[in-house]
Amino acid sequence: MEEAEIWFKLQTVELEASIPTPQIAGQPLTWTKPAAGFVKCNVACSWSEASNTCGGAWLARDSNGKALCHSRRRFSGISSLRQVEQITL
Repeated sequence: MEEAEIWFKLQTVELEASIPTPQIAGQPLTWTKPAAGFVKCNVACSWSEASNTCGGAWLARDSNGKALCHSRRRFSGISSLRQVEQITL
């Protein structure tokens, strides 16, 4: 196996089977694209009350689903879910 292939395989993150798929009324959530000519930006965050840390991310995609830009960041010293939501936006 070439070194590049080995490196790539080592960078792959395996999802744990215990991570649930987000659902509403028993149906999996799916991304819906914006109207032609528009861009859609999805934002997400998570918070650990135990460690007072959170993570936030956003992803902008065009009407074809092509990722245009994205970012993610970890924050520390976060004391509430409301603060997490405000910081992420």
